[in-house]
Amino acid sequence: MIRTESQHEVPVSGWYACLSLFDKRPEDIRKIFIVKSKTKILGRILKWAASEKLAYKIVPWEELEKVSGTMHHEGIIF
Repeated sequence: MIRTESQHEVPVSGWYACLSLFDKRPEDIRKIFIVKSKTKILGRILKWAASEKLAYKIVPWEELEKVSGTMHHEGIIF
């Protein structure tokens, strides 16, 4: 989830969208939801999240669908 200028949280899902957000505006990331199978690939992001005391949660695919509102989340949501 990211915080917008109006202070509403908006889910960002998908590999390229999330990685781009991490590279360009990491300070806007508020929460991270990922599936277990992606934890190794996202190791540097999870280490960063832990160092920033940012919440991240490893969840099943179905929960990501609920959080994002789509089944096209590719296993990651910020």
